[in-house]
Amino acid sequence: MFKRYINKDSDGYVALITMLVILAVSSVIASALLVLGTDWLRTSQTVEEGTRARNAADSCTEAALALIAASSSFTGSGSITLSASAPAVSCSYTVSGTAPTKTIVVSGVSNAATKKLTTITSQVTPSIIISSSQVVP
Repeated sequence: MFKRYINKDSDGYVALITMLVILAVSSVIASALLVLGTDWLRTSQTVEEGTRARNAADSCTEAALALIAASSSFTGSGSITLSASAPAVSCSYTVSGTAPTKTIVVSGVSNAATKKLTTITSQVTPSIIISSSQVVP
């Protein structure tokens, strides 16, 4: 009795709406991946700069220890440019105190990252013994 009419044009609308939903979801996923990728890149660059700054500080500590090894009465300060090209990496050191207790304060810089270390010796002759070394906030 009842005739059912099938509108063949409605199949096209279903396909169109399905494609629009898939496109919207794909766009959201792509945007999220781009944002996450940018954040990851920024974080990895910050970590890399911090590592360079810490390595520069370690280098200045070694330079200061070499000066103390050469002359146990050494006190003073200095700086070293480890890389003048981008990224610029440098460090500075200050040695104070009298033998056997020497305090070495260093600062390593790489672009915007800075790492500071303090090292204290308990003996400087015949060999140097470090009693403490810590990162200064």
